[in-house]
Amino acid sequence: SFQKKCLGKMGSVAREGRTVVFVSHNMGAIESLCGRVAWMDGGRARKVGPPGETIADYLSDVTDGTLMSQGTGPIQIQRVVLRNGRGEATTTFSPGDDIEIEVRYFSKQRYPKPYFWIVIDGKFGNVCAANMYLDGLRPEWIEGEGSIRCRFKAIPLLPQSYTVKLGIRGKDGKSNLFELQEIAVFHVVGILANFGLMGERA
Repeated sequence: SFQKKCLGKMGSVAREGRTVVFVSHNMGAIESLCGRVAWMDGGRARKVGPPGETIADYLSDVTDGTLMSQGTGPIQIQRVVLRNGRGEATTTFSPGDDIEIEVRYFSKQRYPKPYFWIVIDGKFGNVCAANMYLDGLRPEWIEGEGSIRCRFKAIPLLPQSYTVKLGIRGKDGKSNLFELQEIAVFHVVGILANFGLMGERA
């Protein structure tokens, strides 16, 4: 609710004619808030242009589905790979595709029975999630290099950009081993009329 309030305030300030600089990896928020987008890579602007076009170019640059992320806590995320139902690494999906998320991590020490959870966010917040609190499928322990995979089957996501968030907690369910944060982005493309949606917004 706090994030929605902040985004709403930024949108209203921008509509008043003032300049707002918004820095984020949340493609959905960028697309809905910004009139012009700068894609930064290593401190340099790779592209500056309209949101849709710039975001599409950014996403196509990572179409192998291999996205990097690091953490500063006791567990570091070394690599994130997104795959479709055919097992192909990609960051571009169609509505109704399976989405598999593989997270490769490094744990600095042994942690028994940790909880992992993965959240997919759209423009307006959480869309779906998988949580070891609920399914009980916790590893006996993690240490050193390892990986987990999570598959969301046939999600009917609308065409837009989405972010993937990951959080890891210890056996007590309270201590943060990896604070919930964005680890990847992906894009769903398609024509809504093909799915029976014929309204003006579609």
